[in-house]
Amino acid sequence: MGVIQALVQLSNKLSGNSGKLEESKITEEIEHCPACNASFDGGLIRETEGFDEIKALEYYGSKDARWCRKIGIEIPEVYDGIIRWRCPDCKHEWGRFPGEQDD
Repeated sequence: MGVIQALVQLSNKLSGNSGKLEESKITEEIEHCPACNASFDGGLIRETEGFDEIKALEYYGSKDARWCRKIGIEIPEVYDGIIRWRCPDCKHEWGRFPGEQDD
């Protein structure tokens, strides 16, 4: 079983969704805060001191990769990985998986 399929199954379990979720919904990124609409664009990674273009191409697949400002929250007792997101500006939190309630 692939990672995406496992996340879809976990999301269905957490949300009580008996239907199938589309895999594309799992990988969608929120580029703005759903509460205050602040942008999560943290700028180009290549503008960081010590940037290595060759390593960036190998790791990110692009020299134009960008930082993301949203904060990932892990709850080890619940899930091994990021389970919620937090806006760095207004501190609003929302679930990583579709169907979860916002705080």
